[in-house]
Amino acid sequence: MIASPRWAAALSLLLVVALLAGCGPAQRGRVQGPDALERGRADQEAPMDRVERLLGEGRIFEAEEALAYVPVETLNARQRHRFRLLRAELSLEANTPLSALRDLPDPNSTPDRALAARTEALRARILEAMGDVAGAVAALITRESLLDDRIAVSENRDRIWGLLMEHRLEAQAQAGFSGAERVAQGWFELALIARGAVPGEKRALLSSWRARYPNHPAAVQRAQEALQRRPDSSYVQAAMGGDIAILLPESGRFSTIASSVRDGFIAAWQSRPEPKPRLRFYDSGEEAAAIGAVVDRALADGAQLIVGPLRKEHVNALSRFGRLPVPVIALNKLSDNAVPPRNLLQYGLAPEDEARAAMRHAARAGHGNMVALLTNADWSARITRTLQQTAEAEGGAILETRFIEQDSGFTEPVRMALNIDASQARYDALVRALGTRPEFEARPRGDAQSLFFVAREQAARQIAPRFAYFGAGELPVYTTALAWDGAIPVHEELRGLRLCDMPWMMQQPDAEWAPLRAQLAEAQGARFQRFPRLFALGHDALLLALRVQQGWASGEAFPGATGFLQLRPDGHIERELGCATLTAEGAEPLPMLQREYTIESDAGFVTIHETRDPDPPRSRSDQRRQRNAPGTLDLGI
Repeated sequence: MIASPRWAAALSLLLVVALLAGCGPAQRGRVQGPDALERGRADQEAPMDRVERLLGEGRIFEAEEALAYVPVETLNARQRHRFRLLRAELSLEANTPLSALRDLPDPNSTPDRALAARTEALRARILEAMGDVAGAVAALITRESLLDDRIAVSENRDRIWGLLMEHRLEAQAQAGFSGAERVAQGWFELALIARGAVPGEKRALLSSWRARYPNHPAAVQRAQEALQRRPDSSYVQAAMGGDIAILLPESGRFSTIASSVRDGFIAAWQSRPEPKPRLRFYDSGEEAAAIGAVVDRALADGAQLIVGPLRKEHVNALSRFGRLPVPVIALNKLSDNAVPPRNLLQYGLAPEDEARAAMRHAARAGHGNMVALLTNADWSARITRTLQQTAEAEGGAILETRFIEQDSGFTEPVRMALNIDASQARYDALVRALGTRPEFEARPRGDAQSLFFVAREQAARQIAPRFAYFGAGELPVYTTALAWDGAIPVHEELRGLRLCDMPWMMQQPDAEWAPLRAQLAEAQGARFQRFPRLFALGHDALLLALRVQQGWASGEAFPGATGFLQLRPDGHIERELGCATLTAEGAEPLPMLQREYTIESDAGFVTIHETRDPDPPRSRSDQRRQRNAPGTLDLGI
């Protein structure tokens, strides 16, 4: 039967409609974009799950936006903990670790052990970003107590060891571990042994460590790694027990200074247990050009390590060597334009170390806005640069630097540094405006929180009283070793100054070197009183030589009489110093301040306090506001 044309047309129309109906959804699926897909996933995810996913994918801005839409008021205690954890992680990703630490929840605010362990892991990352290695290790130790899986515990210990191997264990880090609980101290001491920062043979040191820390979590695997650890490219080492050559001037105008260094070196050598390296002394002479011949003679005699020379000109002459055949510990620094040869370590009593300590202590004590007054000398530019760099690193500021010209007097530079003339000018303008002369006392600038000056003792005794005379007596005044020669009783004009100097000059009767210092003071008499710091220089030069013989890597530090001594990658040995208050009896050490943050928990909320001086000096403007009680007139002059 043949269909009629009418039925054929109707059938064709039905087929077309059916095909279109079947293809419609497929066509819409093909044109669906990524935004629509993301919206679909978001509709199916819990809000914080979405934040987690976006964080994992590195989509930080989208994660922040998603977190803002989490309905915080509807969250239970566990969810609130997780919310704050995510917010802290986002802050860390935004490179704001202090905000991250503030956002971090208290681990005790949740009974969920996994969530608490995750909190401590993040705390370790935050503290590491802030440079607090000791705090990061403590957080990971706490995290281990929350872990139940053996693999997770092993990985956590890997992280602790990695922190201690990767970061510089400088004086501040060592101070952080000194008050830590016993497990953390054990980790730290083992790391020092592994990195060669403890004098002695490694096997004997590890045996002693195991006796002190039985059943320590690092006692098996990490102790073996410490024994097998090999130095990196920044490692410096001389032959163990080899001869040490000491290059010092034995005649001429520097011989008296050199004899104090030599006596300190020999005294330190005599106090060491056997076996001891053999010492050979050489006259470095007067002419800098001849120092190469002295080095060659010492090498021909079998020296495996050289200490000296002492004079800067002689150290500069060593720069002609492309690479010194054995390590050389110079007792002075190269000039700024000299190129250091390989194997040269530069050690000396650089005044910029003292300036760095002053700015660091001032900033951490809460009075980092500093005015500096310097004498014009060849090291003034280095001190100025050091103050600026340290102020930037510590959150302080050098408001102004003034220089004292030779034979120009001290009153005018102090007046200028304190802006006394500006105060006088404001008063003169007020007199002209009022037509009367109200009672007036010139005031120093109101923005300064501390003062710093560099001058020799005779000049310092004249400069220090002028700060008080011009109304700045309430501000802390920092100075360097030049201001005090060590004589006791301390001159009255110097009392109250904050001296940033080597430990050797401070009242530290419990220090390891204290008995030796007392013996030298009695035996050497007037010469020790004249050059006490040079004896310390010689003392630490011997410690440095022994350290190089066993091997020393950059970033590692150890305590000496001249400061915490740290080897930098460029071969400079940097001294980290403390500060003291000068009293009639001598230099009374001030507390070693650190940038520490204390967490206080109150119903799950965290407040952070930066540790400061218990009674930080106020700026002049703060003092003026306090004095300006009701009923009095402050002219602001």
